[in-house]
Amino acid sequence: MRWNRISRFAAALTLGVAVGTPSYAEPAVASAASVVTEVESAYKDVASLRADFVQTTRSASMGGEVKEKGRIFLEKPRKMRIEFSGQSDKLFLADGENLWIYTPADKQAIRMAEVSSGGSVGFDLQDLSSLDQHFTVELLDDPANKRAYVLELKPKAASQYQKVRLVFSRKRMVLERLVLFDAFGSETEMRFTNLKLN
Repeated sequence: MRWNRISRFAAALTLGVAVGTPSYAEPAVASAASVVTEVESAYKDVASLRADFVQTTRSASMGGEVKEKGRIFLEKPRKMRIEFSGQSDKLFLADGENLWIYTPADKQAIRMAEVSSGGSVGFDLQDLSSLDQHFTVELLDDPANKRAYVLELKPKAASQYQKVRLVFSRKRMVLERLVLFDAFGSETEMRFTNLKLN
């Protein structure tokens, strides 16, 4: 069960690199294609970022939801440092080939092949420049939030996720939230604040 949560989190991290604050005008008439074009244009030159995050994992099989928070640092290609704070104190490091998970309370470090490599997740920073190549993209209507675009991505190739939902602000194309839906009915949601690019 713990490894399932770790792999869900690691997959979420690869998506986190999309976060940014470039300034682009919103199109007069939004479509999935026009929003994808804006995303690709906005993030093609993003080489690194840092942000604070709150992650919420919901699972019927695990019972209820688990909330964790921390700080994320990302850099191309596929490098990351994730610091969880509070009771969830742990550290994730990725060098593009390996993922290290360090838990101070257990005085233990675990190394495994990076979850995002080899197409097991099928989404990383490079995919942001070709979203519709790897996913079937749909623009969802959210009547409760007219200031945001909601993109739902369904992988075209085999993936451990059924779909991914990305929420961007309309004004500056900032990725505010992502939600990963796995095949077991679990959801991993990440909300980002205090974003800084490059």
